[in-house]
Amino acid sequence: MIEREVKIRIRGDSGSVVEWFKSKGFVPSDSCYEEDHYFTHPCRDLRLTDEALRLRLRRCDSGVGYYLTYKGPRLIEGVVKSRLEIEAKLTSEQGKVIAEILKRIGFDDKFVVRKKRVIMRGSGLNISIDDVEGLGLFIEIEGEIPGWLIKMVEENSWFDGYVEKTYLELLIERSKVS
Repeated sequence: MIEREVKIRIRGDSGSVVEWFKSKGFVPSDSCYEEDHYFTHPCRDLRLTDEALRLRLRRCDSGVGYYLTYKGPRLIEGVVKSRLEIEAKLTSEQGKVIAEILKRIGFDDKFVVRKKRVIMRGSGLNISIDDVEGLGLFIEIEGEIPGWLIKMVEENSWFDGYVEKTYLELLIERSKVS
């Protein structure tokens, strides 16, 4: 499946962003803690090929699960980022077993991204309002993103610019500066 998303840095608090999206007809659907383990390949540098292999632990109000995801190279079209995404939902036990198998065959999960996420839905879109540990607040809008929504988002006082990089890239960049 092709993932299409816009990532936006926000300033202020996430509550005002949630209220703004509610006023536009979006409905909160879940609240989660996510821990993303990014694996390095033993034979090739996935950063050079702009790919990612991620095992996500997701603890939500709606339940707990693991997701194994492959992400292909990005294509940037204006503010929208598109990439191939192949994902499998796993039980907790399967997630732990997959992590162990990957480690035993040489994959390393030395990169971890932790975030709290509020998920909203509406107009055929998924909105994620993320509080990323070590980075701050962001919005991810996923789906066929209409121009009117982008324009309205840009006019908000909490809008602090578009972000092309992944959370992992931002964290690695930040750790090199610190």
